[in-house]
Amino acid sequence: MLNPLFSVVIPCYNHGNYILDTIASIEAIEDKNLYEVIIINDGSTDGTTDQILREFEKTKPDNYTIVFQKNQKLPTTRNNGIRMAKGKYILPLDADNKVLPDYIYKSLEVFNADPKVSVVYANAQLAGNEEGVRYQMDFNLQALIAYNYIDACAVFKKSMWEELGGYDANMVYGMEDWEFWLHAAFRGHKFHHIDEELFIYRVEDNALTKTLFSSENNVNELMDYMMKKHAGFYGPHYITEHILRKVKQAPLYFSRRIILQAFFPKLFDKLVQKGKFRKYI
Repeated sequence: MLNPLFSVVIPCYNHGNYILDTIASIEAIEDKNLYEVIIINDGSTDGTTDQILREFEKTKPDNYTIVFQKNQKLPTTRNNGIRMAKGKYILPLDADNKVLPDYIYKSLEVFNADPKVSVVYANAQLAGNEEGVRYQMDFNLQALIAYNYIDACAVFKKSMWEELGGYDANMVYGMEDWEFWLHAAFRGHKFHHIDEELFIYRVEDNALTKTLFSSENNVNELMDYMMKKHAGFYGPHYITEHILRKVKQAPLYFSRRIILQAFFPKLFDKLVQKGKFRKYI
């Protein structure tokens, strides 16, 4: 395949039990010349994913590429796949999710109708531990700053990814897709919401997002990093709310911190060096 229009990029880490179902959902797309599929095994350790992908590699269609690499975490793995992609449009797909055939056709209609659109996203049909539909709102930047309502499974122009420098490889604990959408929005890229269920999202108890939000430290560190990276776009009200949220989580810690930093700065600096306090809130 020389010139596919879409590149479906699938990072796969210990999801071998789902990957063939994911592939089957892509194969439901009738026009095989329209897309390519890049699957990257990110150093899976479960003992089955590697075997399943190597078996599939023996009989894979020509428009599939299978890559085996040492574990590099999700942001870098997605970047590796997109860097290889030949398509004008990228569709990231998690290895335990599925895409519905109309997704690429309907997103193409949007891109053709409005060349200024860089990102097309849709609603999700839920599977696994939950049923129903995860509805998304039409694009609203203020809402996106507050929380991520756009799933990673959205179609975007590869040229936008190149402009942004890809997903931020520093965000290895999660939220890399949120930062990616914010970065795009801050750069003025246009988003379009299709109010239909066009992919299937599997909800699991051990999902990365649940693991992330089980640790307030992880969330706080990532939020601090995002606000520092995009300091010119996060308003004072948002920063204040973020700090107040952290104070409520650990009032005694912040009470001691404020007293030491205000009245005993030298002692505070020594405690920072010993790791008793973080330098910045």
